[in-house]
Amino acid sequence: ADVLVSAGFEDGEYIIRQGETGKHLHFVHEGNAVATLSSNDGAELEVAQYEKGAYFGEIALLHDVPRKANVIARGRCTTLSIDRASFVRLLGPCLAEMTFHMNSYIELERSAVLQDLHSLSDNFSKTLANARDKVGAEKTELQRIINLLQGRVVVEDTAGAPSEQ
Repeated sequence: ADVLVSAGFEDGEYIIRQGETGKHLHFVHEGNAVATLSSNDGAELEVAQYEKGAYFGEIALLHDVPRKANVIARGRCTTLSIDRASFVRLLGPCLAEMTFHMNSYIELERSAVLQDLHSLSDNFSKTLANARDKVGAEKTELQRIINLLQGRVVVEDTAGAPSEQ
């Protein structure tokens, strides 16, 4: 137990941040936490929940890569953490199970990216449709002005069909 370090976190406090260098693996000792992915616009998408006994931070710890997600305390949360050297010395045999979980996280990250792309595509389609409607309305108004300047009067019937007079 001399290799585990206890740390307490308050509700909403970041335990780890996406993009940071990962130096520790964390185990939830008490309370709960959630993993989120930050998008470029600052929004956060919740991708996992952790309760007592769960662990996180193994991807960055094992592969020496930046953290893939944020982990945020939900309510008061206490973690026990272990550094890289102690982990390899003591828990090396657990690598197969952790690799399985890492692959799950990678798939979650891909899904979140695809969801963001789908959302962006929907927003772009709506914006484009609105722009087309606006251009169509402006084109109709411009045609009316041209007709007036040319001395033509166009009257619309009740169905909106133009007839020149």
